[in-house]
Amino acid sequence: MLSQALRAAFDKLPEDAGPADVVAALKENRVEIGPHSSFRRDQNLMQPSVSLEAFIQSKGTYMPTTAVELRDLADALIDHTLAHPLGNFAGALSWAHPLSEANQRKVFDIVASNSADLLGLPLINPRWGALDYLADAVRLSTTDMQDPAKALEILLDSNRSQALGEAIQRTLGSIPTDRSANDGILAAIHLGLDPESIEQPRRNTVAGFNLAADRHWGTSPASVIDELAKHLSEQGKTSPATAELGARLLLAQVAPQYLVKDIPATVVYGSQAWANLCIAVAAIEAQTPGKAMQMDFAEVMRSADDTEPAGESAQKAALIDWGVVNGFLYAKDDTDYNNAEIEYTREAFNTQQSELSDASRLQGTTLPSRKQMALDLLKATFGDGDYFEDRVLRINYQTGDARTPRYSDAYSMLDIAMQGLKIDAADWQVIPAHKNINLDTLASFTQSTAFNIPETFDTAFNQALDNIKQVKKYAFISALDRLPLADRTQLNYGKLTFYKENDYRISLIPTVKDELFHTSPKILIHSEYQGKTQTYEFNSTTGTLYQVDQSRVHRPNQYVSNEVNKVEVLSIGGYRDSAGAEEKAPSYPTFNTFQSQRSHYIAAVINRALGFDDPAVKQYAAGSTPSEARRAWLSSTADTLLNLIPLKSAITNFRNGQYKDGAIDLAFDVFGFVTAGIGLTAKVGKAVTGAGSTLGKLAQGGKILGVTTFNAFNPLSGTGDLAVGAGRLVTSTVNAGAQGIRKLRGTAGNLDLITASQYYEAAATGIFDVGAHRVEGSAVRQQGKWYAFDSNTMQPYGPALDTFTPTHTLMPPSPTLKHPVRSSRDHRFNPISQKSRPPRDPLPAGEPVEQIRKTDHLPSTEYLGSIRGNPSHAHFTPSRKQATREKFTQDMRDFYTRAAAGAQPARPTLPDIPTPKKTNDVIADAFDTAPGLVFGESHSNLAAFRTLYDNVDLFVQNKVKKLFVEGVVYDKDMRLIDDGMGRVGLHHRPPGQRPTLKELFKKFEDHGIEIVPLDHGYLTRHNDERHLFGAIKTHEQAVQRLEEFNYYATRTIEQHAGGDKWVALVGRHHVNTTQNVPGLAELTGSTGIAVYERSGRSTYGIRSADERPGPSGTLTPLDDLTGDLQIFAGETWPA
Repeated sequence: MLSQALRAAFDKLPEDAGPADVVAALKENRVEIGPHSSFRRDQNLMQPSVSLEAFIQSKGTYMPTTAVELRDLADALIDHTLAHPLGNFAGALSWAHPLSEANQRKVFDIVASNSADLLGLPLINPRWGALDYLADAVRLSTTDMQDPAKALEILLDSNRSQALGEAIQRTLGSIPTDRSANDGILAAIHLGLDPESIEQPRRNTVAGFNLAADRHWGTSPASVIDELAKHLSEQGKTSPATAELGARLLLAQVAPQYLVKDIPATVVYGSQAWANLCIAVAAIEAQTPGKAMQMDFAEVMRSADDTEPAGESAQKAALIDWGVVNGFLYAKDDTDYNNAEIEYTREAFNTQQSELSDASRLQGTTLPSRKQMALDLLKATFGDGDYFEDRVLRINYQTGDARTPRYSDAYSMLDIAMQGLKIDAADWQVIPAHKNINLDTLASFTQSTAFNIPETFDTAFNQALDNIKQVKKYAFISALDRLPLADRTQLNYGKLTFYKENDYRISLIPTVKDELFHTSPKILIHSEYQGKTQTYEFNSTTGTLYQVDQSRVHRPNQYVSNEVNKVEVLSIGGYRDSAGAEEKAPSYPTFNTFQSQRSHYIAAVINRALGFDDPAVKQYAAGSTPSEARRAWLSSTADTLLNLIPLKSAITNFRNGQYKDGAIDLAFDVFGFVTAGIGLTAKVGKAVTGAGSTLGKLAQGGKILGVTTFNAFNPLSGTGDLAVGAGRLVTSTVNAGAQGIRKLRGTAGNLDLITASQYYEAAATGIFDVGAHRVEGSAVRQQGKWYAFDSNTMQPYGPALDTFTPTHTLMPPSPTLKHPVRSSRDHRFNPISQKSRPPRDPLPAGEPVEQIRKTDHLPSTEYLGSIRGNPSHAHFTPSRKQATREKFTQDMRDFYTRAAAGAQPARPTLPDIPTPKKTNDVIADAFDTAPGLVFGESHSNLAAFRTLYDNVDLFVQNKVKKLFVEGVVYDKDMRLIDDGMGRVGLHHRPPGQRPTLKELFKKFEDHGIEIVPLDHGYLTRHNDERHLFGAIKTHEQAVQRLEEFNYYATRTIEQHAGGDKWVALVGRHHVNTTQNVPGLAELTGSTGIAVYERSGRSTYGIRSADERPGPSGTLTPLDDLTGDLQIFAGETWPA
């Protein structure tokens, strides 16, 4: 297999492989060629294999020259093979324009009523459908029944299948193609299993089986498949032998997330991880139906970040399912939820996602080492040396009293640093004399501000311990949240008693207590609720919670020699008899585990029981010098306690995924997240960080894959494609030029229509009437009838259209173009084929074609220098705007080329602020070295507004003369226009909070600071092309915005700042370099300050050392750290 050969070549590359290594690998590694392959015939190949280089050259595609390109080509080929020719196995029900309800009934009746007089009907059980009709004529093994693709290959290759396909085609009058018979058969199979959906389609209900029933909450996808199979058999829809196959075929269409391979056991229905999986699968299926079930869990989550996001309707459906399970919504018809309910649930989901993501990132926390911290400080001050631990220093007490010691015990420089001893050179001696130790230098060092290891260690230890507790807290709550509803209820409302297993050495002295030498990391929780008792065990090292036999908490002590093992009731102070453990009446039928006080109470008990706060833990991490060891006694349980702190929570590595292969490790953690980049090998070199590289996107260690947060939904969006019986009307976009009419997936562009028109009487785009809905799509005419046409397969499909109104028709031109229509076997993207690269469509019919192109308004110099922010409406008339944009774009490209060559101003020296500091002091420190400050914000809160407003006096003191602002433009009279910066509502600023943008501007202007827009209505805001430039959704759109705005803003600041100090307010994406686009701070030689809202906390500034996406990364809601400095704004103002 070519993809495997490419991956094998990649795996053999040396570290930091260069182009020569890649070329050599392609020459040396070979790919097997099948004996009947067309390649063997066309190349007259005599050998059984050929080099990868020769094979790629024969295809005329690009030749990889870097390790990254080689890996990406292998990945693309793997991706290509995952798309099955039969799609999602639903056939005609998965067409973009599916069979009508009447035609679905006709297909069902062919088997149910034998309306086509087929041999072999009726079946033994008349309630069985097409699946058992076909299976009765072939032999399927148990293994085949579990593999829908393999089973269908056998079923569709039988005489009975051929007869059924022909009968369906005759009955419907479908246009014959090489796939039409199979599409009809697959539809018949589905309709035989689920005839109810023809007239009563419901999301989450298939064949009368409720996928969202509360009995499935907290259960595995595999158990739901088993339950569905049992239901099909018990209801007589299938024979027992075909029930599992029937279940998998149904799910392939309506809920393919259940069929993803190797789903971890902790990904259960209703969990956060399940919601993330559903959204990721929906995104994949929207692009390539049937692909997700060919992938494993890790591949799906990895692909999610490189796939166009799932449609809003699919996201909303996943959110509703999650909301019902987690107590935010009551179960009812999707259409009955109002916008307030959806918005409330959305915010709760995002909050929970954020909390879990934060906890996941803390899993690598380790306790600091005071010794290592001291050694690092010594090396940074005195350089590397092997004498830091030599104990050659002592104190000369000089008391003259023979009854007291003359000298202290010996110290090393490391001992002094660890203890933070500030010494006086006159009181110390070096014995014997040491050439590398100068007492005066050492004494001066101990008096410096940097000499503070005990304080630094205390701060680091406390933070690390807090992080570990946070991980353990959310590990338990996550485990609790994954339990079935009955178990969650038992623990949430029952009377609780906690137990722990301990091992003691029996004391032989009656007055001496037994010695504890081992304590279990597992906590037993016994619950009594409404007369029912149940015991659970939480394993703090693996983050799992499960039922155990209740006898565990009552068993007698176990003795072995002089040791005894006891299961003891936890005695942990105030928690033991707290009212939080008493039984209580339920408030609601369902509840949210993460918001439940009981969940947090249990987590706190567990953290207390695990002994994190025992002084021995800190003492162990601090280590001890000889003088400290004489004064202190280390608890004998220290090692035991440290064993209870798995400093990295249980992580399962995916060993068998196609994507691992030594370059990228994918791991699944206790919170349900897949992380990537943990084991990136050095062979990919520096090129791996390129934004365009698939591998590069995964090279950020610990990156969480496939995790999304929900943006606010359009109130008019539904929860799925429009139902047409058991099928779905699959639309991809809304045509803005056709009164909001939806556009069918696979609607042809002009070039595809031209190609299709060569083989049919005509090809057209137009309007379909589907029930009460009107949609836009493409069709071809054959023998005077119109048939729906899919540009993805370049084939017509289905029965003749009853209602189709052509709006743009192409007739066959002369002479005939030599473009063959693609067959169904050639419709998938092939990364190794030149034919897979579609040519650019010509202008759509009806678009104006500019005959006149005027350029007399353009200067020979840089365009922005001639307009200085003026909107220049006359430059954007139909005859001039294209030339204007091209001039602006070329100037921008030249600008970035010069910047990349080093033509950027020097960056200012950044103030060292390692610990929190007052906001005004941080700003003042930044102004000491910088000509200007770029404040980066989120446009959805007022944190930056408040920060700027509160510090206007400070700006005046620093002689600031200009405030530059994103999202503001000039009108024709050079007056300020708010073009989004002050907008209030969904996705924007919160209502009822201050200061408003108007108040902010007035405060600055009252203090003599001028407001200058950083946007241009045409060049950066594209206000004349709003239908093309909506919300940023793709990588390309984001990069375009970054490039255009950062260039325009830089030139604006240069033109207006003069020699004065200045301040800019922009979105955080524009502060520093991101997605490989230089940020304003780099382009203007200024300092960037990112502002974050942290409600409920005090306001402070800092220079954070935390990890961030970096210059090649992308800021996301869960990974948005940027700026040279950071300000965390706390309390909001009253309205």
